[in-house]
Amino acid sequence: MENRMERYDFVHKGLMKASTESIPIGNGDLGANVWVCENGIMLLLSKTDNWSEQYRLLKTGLVRLSFSPSPFGADAVTRLRTGEGCLEITSGDGKAKALIYTDASYPVYRAEFTSDEDFTVTAEAVNYRSEPKKVNRSDESAYFMNYCDVDLDESADVNYIENKSTVVQYHRNGCSCYDYSLILQGLESFPGRRDPLINLTFGFAMNSERMTAANERTLTSQPEKSICINIFSLTKQCAEVEKWKYDMLKLIGGYRPEDAFEKHRAYWKSEWERSYVHLWGGEEAETISRGCNLQRYMNLCAGRGAFPIKFNGSIFAMEPSKYTDGYDDYDYRLWGAPYWFQNTRLIYWHMLYSGDFETVLPFFKMYLDMLPIAEYRSREYFGHGGALIPETVSFFGLYANSNYGKRRDDLHKSAVDNEYIRWYYQGTLELAFMMLQYSRFNPTPGFNEEYLYPFSESALRFFRLHFKTLDGRLLIKPTSALETWQDCVNDTPTVSGIKAVCEGLFEESMPPESLKTLCGDLLSILPDVPVHEKKGVACVAPFGANLDPKRRNAENPELYAVFPYLLYTADKNAEIALNTYKTRDVVRLQGWAQDAIQAALLGLGDDVYEIVLDRFSKINPKCIFPAFWGPNYDWTPDQDHGSVAAAALVLALLQSDGGKVKLFPALKNGVNAAFRLPVRGGGYIECKREDGVVTVISNTSAIGV
Repeated sequence: MENRMERYDFVHKGLMKASTESIPIGNGDLGANVWVCENGIMLLLSKTDNWSEQYRLLKTGLVRLSFSPSPFGADAVTRLRTGEGCLEITSGDGKAKALIYTDASYPVYRAEFTSDEDFTVTAEAVNYRSEPKKVNRSDESAYFMNYCDVDLDESADVNYIENKSTVVQYHRNGCSCYDYSLILQGLESFPGRRDPLINLTFGFAMNSERMTAANERTLTSQPEKSICINIFSLTKQCAEVEKWKYDMLKLIGGYRPEDAFEKHRAYWKSEWERSYVHLWGGEEAETISRGCNLQRYMNLCAGRGAFPIKFNGSIFAMEPSKYTDGYDDYDYRLWGAPYWFQNTRLIYWHMLYSGDFETVLPFFKMYLDMLPIAEYRSREYFGHGGALIPETVSFFGLYANSNYGKRRDDLHKSAVDNEYIRWYYQGTLELAFMMLQYSRFNPTPGFNEEYLYPFSESALRFFRLHFKTLDGRLLIKPTSALETWQDCVNDTPTVSGIKAVCEGLFEESMPPESLKTLCGDLLSILPDVPVHEKKGVACVAPFGANLDPKRRNAENPELYAVFPYLLYTADKNAEIALNTYKTRDVVRLQGWAQDAIQAALLGLGDDVYEIVLDRFSKINPKCIFPAFWGPNYDWTPDQDHGSVAAAALVLALLQSDGGKVKLFPALKNGVNAAFRLPVRGGGYIECKREDGVVTVISNTSAIGV
């Protein structure tokens, strides 16, 4: 079957009622929700690093493009050309067209309009942040600062005319929650203290050689048959706003649009050719194939920015806030701006196993950059070394204040108010294991020395120093098994994580001697992965012992031995692994639940197919774009929902851990599929299965098939 992306184009005829019916475009850092309505074409602009004073991830702004006469009415056809990362809008009579894309090589949105007849265009910056904002203390989008007794109003956005063909809007943080948060959390003496929010300035500039600034928010044109508008975006921390304005002018002046679209198309073509997944042979197969490719499209639209993708909406959250009256405020998202490691990681497991290695690095870098404050926290809170990174964390390494607790009274600074994450430490282990897998699947000079070794050593050292030993064995207590069993001993995710990371590092050729010694020490005292009898069969247990019998969340911690840590799979401890999966207490098929990935690693093709089909069949009923899943447990578009399904499908097609390649290890019988995916050790395998016949098209790996 040909690798043709046209089959995943999304086509909509007619107008769109609201932002929830928008279609996403992006270049990895900049994004936009685009919708065609009675008033014209709306672009809700976004960027991965637009952090506000309150530590909320704000939109860059809102732009309305209107036309006279208006060619895009009820019979307009909007097509997302998925393979080219662009949006094409055509009038019903075919005489007028719009091409809108976010340049893959430059921080600019480009909108090109052509018509057989003369038309005028008005481009308006719709400034819904024109007044300072006092954020409601219970507003979930301000989760980091919920209920904190401090006044930090978000400043108003400013509009101005730069020159006759350019208008600009920007937001500038006049204050910051950073110092308050450091002091609250007992880290005010941190040597690396530097506020990343104060004076952060972000915004956009609309520019067109064929248009004139009518006022500080609006560009207008004369009647033309062809007009192009560029919308430049810039985020920068600078002492004076004039520096941001100067850099924005440089950005505008440095753009060369002559062959921009051809370069843009070439970028997207290379992404889709480097790796791919296609299924065919019926409506269900088409639904799964479309869902997987559109989720990957979403990742590519948002995955090359300064910060990782937010699990709760990415940069494409689009539902107006419920905390405003009389106007639409698009800066709302449930759970706010902090990163939940357990949620965020699922997006990046999909990327890693799909071969999108470039887009994994912002995730690694954010956590690597936290090491200084994470190690300082361990020393201040517990008097020992190693890194403590909270489960819910800001990009600058602090607990969400709403989790840490604002009323300290006589509490020790190490006491965390939120019991769901109080003793949830194992995220650093999983990240170290992800780095290990990245190194295995994408061997890159310098990666281990820059990322894997320093992060792993700091993460492992925390566990070695934080917990005591009993009878020669590490006693992991107090701890929690994820968020579900909140006071237990020797939780399975932590035991499995230490084992998988330490054993994996011993396979590496040149880890530092200190890291090898640490791994050997931990392995010599590590308790076994807990196993017990359940429903008459041997299963992995969620913990060695439990001190709080109440289940607090709907997770299956025992299955972390299957995924992510690969200690129990179809090839290793298979009987116990299958028993554990089949007797699991919680069966959930949406959001962050990982049943589909676990089923793939256990070779359960029918389960994988059923769960993935169910996931890729469900979008938010308010939306029209078929990859706007959710809200489920989080927000729309729910990036965990699509990423879990896509990762499960990839693992159903190819697995290469354990020194051998398994082709189609968990793909349901009778389903036709083709893929090009990365292999452990480096290289790619391209293969197809059609009518039961498997054909290896190419293999650039060192492993035979």
